[in-house]
Amino acid sequence: MKALASVSELESGSFRSFMAWLNAFAQVHGLRVHTSWSKVWEYPWVWRHISDLPLHGLKVLDIGSELSPFPWFLASLGASVWIVEKDLTFAGAWERVKSEGQFPVEWKEVDGATLPFADDFFDLVLSFSVLEHIPEKGRAIAEAARVLKPSGRLALTFDICELNRGMSYPAWGGEPLNMAEFDSWIWQHPQLDPIDPSASWNTGDLTDFVKWNLQAAPHHNYAVGGAVFVKRPRRVVSSVRKHRVHVLDTGLCSGNIGDDAMYLGAAACLPPDLDLAFEVHDRQKAAQSGLERALDWRDVDAVRMSLLSSDAVLILTDTPVMEDWGLDWPLRSNAWKLDCCHRAGIPVHAAGIGVDLLRTPEALDIFKKSYLPISSWTVRSPQCRAALLEMGVPAERVSVGADWVWLAGLKPDARAGEEWRTINETDSSVRRVGVNLVGEIWAGNAARTRSWAQVLDRLSQEYGAHCFFFCNEPRSGDYYDAAIAGQVMGCMRTPATLVPNLCYHPAGMVAMLSTMDLTVSLRYHFTTFSLSAGVPCLSVARGQKMQSLNAELNLPFVGDAYQPAEKELLTEAGKAFADPRDYLRPAIIAANGLTIRARNNLALFHYSLNANRR
Repeated sequence: MKALASVSELESGSFRSFMAWLNAFAQVHGLRVHTSWSKVWEYPWVWRHISDLPLHGLKVLDIGSELSPFPWFLASLGASVWIVEKDLTFAGAWERVKSEGQFPVEWKEVDGATLPFADDFFDLVLSFSVLEHIPEKGRAIAEAARVLKPSGRLALTFDICELNRGMSYPAWGGEPLNMAEFDSWIWQHPQLDPIDPSASWNTGDLTDFVKWNLQAAPHHNYAVGGAVFVKRPRRVVSSVRKHRVHVLDTGLCSGNIGDDAMYLGAAACLPPDLDLAFEVHDRQKAAQSGLERALDWRDVDAVRMSLLSSDAVLILTDTPVMEDWGLDWPLRSNAWKLDCCHRAGIPVHAAGIGVDLLRTPEALDIFKKSYLPISSWTVRSPQCRAALLEMGVPAERVSVGADWVWLAGLKPDARAGEEWRTINETDSSVRRVGVNLVGEIWAGNAARTRSWAQVLDRLSQEYGAHCFFFCNEPRSGDYYDAAIAGQVMGCMRTPATLVPNLCYHPAGMVAMLSTMDLTVSLRYHFTTFSLSAGVPCLSVARGQKMQSLNAELNLPFVGDAYQPAEKELLTEAGKAFADPRDYLRPAIIAANGLTIRARNNLALFHYSLNANRR
């Protein structure tokens, strides 16, 4: 059952009669009398839906009681009542009423949404206009369900504010829900069944009630709702229930080959007791990848529903904390989802991700509000850990793992490599150089284009090399790899080849790269693919994540994404061509260490799940 407050109901004979009865009781015992505020609808509405219960000996919890007469009224009818408040300001009044009436009422002080009672303790849980004052609304409902016996009843009322209907709510008054939020967060709660699942909101009563509510106080420009549930009976199962886990959007199935490789590494380590829902950019690609529960990252309602029905949320891959290429994605686009989880008390864990040190006030504000409350962080480098600590994350929440790609099991396929070499043959004396350039914020910068064309021409001329341009991000448009590759090739004086701009499987990319003698990389995972293929890589600094990768792999500085360091790049290329195995050895040793570290990416997440299960 759910309903919006109705003026016709609160003025009806049955509602007025009940309020006269309740107010008379309140006057006798020195409790609060209600004649004009919304309680004149809330109390009789709830009574209508609980009056069928046998009250004698019924265990009742009233949350946020203050001087409400309702719990004491139920005690006078034989119920055993507990009341909870965030402070015991009213304890003196409660002592007096209890003593005078010999009522079976006890009380406890609570801190936050957690209730100090055992599981399955109460027959009835009540909450009148308290939910809007609790930041962790999902946690509060979960706690109410926890302490309620199976088949017990939960009745609550709450403020409703619909901004798009001209309503408003005072900032000091808390944070009300709107109808859509209530439906997503509470109406569909996995432990609760509405006593009338077919109930719908009586929106036709909104206008009249808000007008009535404004008569009580000028800031009452909002509505009130009520809902009643029963707790689902506990099901006996033969095995442990799977944890429902929602995986936030970090670009999966967008076309980026590096994202696909990270998913392969993570999927190899995810335990079988997780029921996973992934946000993806292309559901058709997700189906091809075998993802059973795939949600379009732009489907706000589906994403919210999945979040709020999950036991935990994972940020699993990529660099979700960054600002170098703008705030909208991924920093801001995931922020509302994190806020949703924090409000609902759903733990969020980051595993095997990259983190940049944010510097602008706007980015830091987003991080402080939405990312700082994340329960645990396992990041891919010590530099990422240092960034988190500088931004205020407690050290005990942060562990260093490594990028998931090191666990993807990528190795060169000799047969596939030879087939590709045959199709893309060069003279045996020609050195083959795989190049991956990036457009992004530098798209259209002619000076940058000319700089890269010049250094690659020098590389080709001095070492007899032929450049093959690969697209690690195969989407079309000036922002992406194919566009900048075409622009640079157009400025080069030496011949070069653009590898078809397709979304290759990571293993296919490694097979193609295994036919190269050297690579020049501006992308994190193109560097890792090169090493997996056993090919020396000149990895160019591009943002904080590339700088930290190059440092961990002991790779030399050869310039940045805007300006290649021509002298250093040519010198290092000469060393790599002279003795590729020796040149590659330090990076391979470092990569083996990163593989070991990556196996700990889920350690903090596992610890949290197991602790909750116990």
